[in-house]
Amino acid sequence: MNPGWYRENGRSFNQLIYAILRKLDYSRLRLSSIEPCDVDEELAELSLHPRFCNYFHVPLQSGSREILRLMRRTYSAESYRKRLETVRRVNPAVFLGTDVIAGFPGESEAHFQETLDLLRDLDIVQVHGFPYSPREGTDALELPNPVDRGVAKERVRRLQEYSNGQWKKLVFGLEGQTRFAVIEKCDEEQSLGSALSDDYIRIEFGLASRFDPANIQGRLGRFNLGQAASDRSVKGDLIELLPLSF
Repeated sequence: MNPGWYRENGRSFNQLIYAILRKLDYSRLRLSSIEPCDVDEELAELSLHPRFCNYFHVPLQSGSREILRLMRRTYSAESYRKRLETVRRVNPAVFLGTDVIAGFPGESEAHFQETLDLLRDLDIVQVHGFPYSPREGTDALELPNPVDRGVAKERVRRLQEYSNGQWKKLVFGLEGQTRFAVIEKCDEEQSLGSALSDDYIRIEFGLASRFDPANIQGRLGRFNLGQAASDRSVKGDLIELLPLSF
């Protein structure tokens, strides 16, 4: 399903998103995944709304123009780059994620390197890498130059290595920043809580006496971020709970 194809009574997908955001008093809106052709400046501007989770997951599949053509994708590496550069220009702090298929028939090392280069150029953090899997009845099954399964798995490993490095760079650069995050867990015995920000930063914080642990789980809080706790989480201080209507 591609949510960007939504059209009803003359209303576009972006207009639907705007209408939803106007109605949200406390909850936030997160887009799960959206195709490159539906990412434009208007959607990028909507991502600046305080109730829009500061995150886009835009599948790439390959950074090679030639491989995308073999995949019969509706976009090129160049158009993908332009659209995400537009998002970065409008919202420099946006968190970007993507999907990549490694080892598609005909993919050379040079093609794969094009993918890594594009990921780096766009500063994409979260990469879901998958090895190409042959499927009966698909045109791809008839393509020449299949990629060895071991080579495909190694490329997936390299994609994960890249993503891990991006996560580490992100998390270790957050000290002193502020995030709004949903409080997901409270361990009263350990006096520790865990929250998740709109850009998927895990925040570990101490349960301060002024907040009742029984009443803060599921609430949205404002946190000051401290040092990295792991490659994907940081220590933080809960500064305030947001009112249920703001």
